[in-house]
Amino acid sequence: MSQMICSAAVLLGISLATATATATAKPAYSASRLSCEEYGYQAVILARDAEIAKCGLTGPRWSKNLADHIEWCQNVSPVAWLADLKERKIELKKCIAKY
Repeated sequence: MSQMICSAAVLLGISLATATATATAKPAYSASRLSCEEYGYQAVILARDAEIAKCGLTGPRWSKNLADHIEWCQNVSPVAWLADLKERKIELKKCIAKY
């Protein structure tokens, strides 16, 4: 139960951070290094939460390798990485809702 509460708190924090990133996002393909670092950290946190919740989510999206997430982000537009974070959160929320 405490893991679910912790995961919900993490998701709320990520939602707020994503909203801030959305409000400050630059035009396509000009995401700053800081934005991609934020994306990478959020991606790793979501991957860790999915693992803790035993969601069974696999593939590159659910990797806990920070460098891979940052590199991917640097090669796509801010719109793409923000959409990716949104999709991750939806998948994780569906998993957590099963409990």
